[in-house]
Amino acid sequence: RFGASTASGPSIGRALIGKDYKKACQLIVCSMGQSCEEVREAFAGAKYSQAYEMMSPGCRTERLILGHLSMHHDDFAGAVHALPRQQRLLFMRSYASMVWNKVASRRIQLCGSEVFPGDLVFDEQTE
Repeated sequence: RFGASTASGPSIGRALIGKDYKKACQLIVCSMGQSCEEVREAFAGAKYSQAYEMMSPGCRTERLILGHLSMHHDDFAGAVHALPRQQRLLFMRSYASMVWNKVASRRIQLCGSEVFPGDLVFDEQTE
């Protein structure tokens, strides 16, 4: 996540891409610093309304998830889809970026900057 959260955007994105909606919800809701342990316990006990009340109004993402789960018990896919589409995409793109960075780093580590047939190369002489 971005900001003061302990869960990373790529972790949430990986859960979303893998359609592990419960894990994605758990990572989002249970990663905030404030009342973290109490929220974690309420979430684990499926006391979503109680967890919702513990969240400050500024925790919009968490409150969207918990608000949906309060009305639609254990509908984790629906809870994720209660989030704005752009926010869901941001999480998934952060995971894709992390994968790209790891692959590119490994390639450079193994092969250096050598160019191979099939590589895309920016030609500085043409614009």
